[in-house]
Amino acid sequence: MKSSQKEAYKRIVALGDSLTWGYPGAFKVAGGQGILRRSEHNWPAQLEREVGVEVVNVGVNGDTFGCMLQRLRRDVFAHGADTVIVTGGSNDVAHGLNSGQIQRRALGLSQELERHRLKVVWGIPPTYVPELVGRYWNDAPVDKIAETRGELTAFSNWLRRWAARTIDFDAALRLSGIPLEELLPDGIHPTDQAYDLMAAAAVEVFTT
Repeated sequence: MKSSQKEAYKRIVALGDSLTWGYPGAFKVAGGQGILRRSEHNWPAQLEREVGVEVVNVGVNGDTFGCMLQRLRRDVFAHGADTVIVTGGSNDVAHGLNSGQIQRRALGLSQELERHRLKVVWGIPPTYVPELVGRYWNDAPVDKIAETRGELTAFSNWLRRWAARTIDFDAALRLSGIPLEELLPDGIHPTDQAYDLMAAAAVEVFTT
């Protein structure tokens, strides 16, 4: 990486939900219990390797924008980073919020980050596959899941218009030429191949 790019970032924090953490990862058996372990394919780890700047992964499985706001001091400000990548929205719609409500939460989070003089990059989450979500995650009718998916899509489209800087993880998967059913086998969470595509999208944003 060019030295000018190294100087541009002191430390990056990746703030988000399971799509940042790297779920589903892998299970490791220890003491008779299964422990969830990140796969090396999670996109923050790949971004760190490719860009040469420390990327602190503070993704939390199941997290919402409201929860992210509550843990900023511990999980973002304490790391002394100058840049934060925020990716979320999927769990907010799962909790029944509509696009407008999610936008207001994202704005509140953005204001707090900017108040601490952090550069903010917004990750646009992959759009999930309703049929697979209904099969693997709950018994809700597919039409209801599709309606929820529509709210997530509306939020993502708003992010594309509003945010000054984004990583379009959704486009990285949709435009890959690989069926989404293969990249998101449970309808929501990426395979290692999908995480590789997400990582490539992040690297491009931070190196161009």
